[in-house]
Amino acid sequence: MKYSILCIFTPTGRTYTFRNVELICDNETILQFNYAAMSDGKSK
Repeated sequence: MKYSILCIFTPTGRTYTFRNVELICDNETILQFNYAAMSDGKSK
Protein backbone atom coordinates (compact mmCIF):
# COMPACT_ATOMS: atom_id res chain seq x y z
CA MET A 1 0.00 0.00 0.00
CA LYS A 2 1.15 3.53 -0.74
CA TYR A 3 0.32 6.68 1.22
CA SER A 4 1.28 10.31 0.67
CA ILE A 5 1.63 10.99 4.43
CA LEU A 6 1.99 8.78 7.52
CA CYS A 7 2.03 10.27 11.05
CA ILE A 8 3.20 8.37 14.12
CA PHE A 9 2.34 9.71 17.57
CA THR A 10 4.41 8.35 20.48
CA PRO A 11 3.31 8.05 24.13
CA THR A 12 5.95 10.66 25.05
CA GLY A 13 4.16 13.29 22.93
CA ARG A 14 6.47 13.32 19.90
CA THR A 15 5.09 13.23 16.38
CA TYR A 16 6.93 11.83 13.37
CA THR A 17 5.65 12.61 9.87
CA PHE A 18 6.73 10.62 6.81
CA ARG A 19 6.04 11.49 3.15
CA ASN A 20 5.58 9.21 0.14
CA VAL A 21 5.25 6.06 2.22
CA GLU A 22 5.10 2.48 0.97
CA LEU A 23 4.15 -0.12 3.59
CA ILE A 24 6.21 -3.31 3.50
CA CYS A 25 4.96 -5.10 6.62
CA ASP A 26 1.94 -4.19 8.74
CA ASN A 27 0.89 -6.51 11.55
CA GLU A 28 0.02 -6.08 15.24
CA THR A 29 3.64 -5.77 16.43
CA ILE A 30 5.70 -4.47 13.46
CA LEU A 31 5.23 -1.56 11.07
CA GLN A 32 7.89 -1.53 8.35
CA PHE A 33 7.88 0.99 5.51
CA ASN A 34 9.96 2.93 2.98
CA TYR A 35 9.68 6.72 2.82
CA ALA A 36 11.03 9.67 0.82
CA ALA A 37 11.19 12.33 3.58
CA MET A 38 10.75 12.57 7.35
CA SER A 39 10.08 15.28 9.92
CA ASP A 40 10.44 14.85 13.68
CA GLY A 41 8.45 17.99 14.47
CA LYS A 42 11.46 20.00 15.64
CA SER A 43 12.39 23.38 14.17
CA LYS A 44 15.38 23.18 11.86
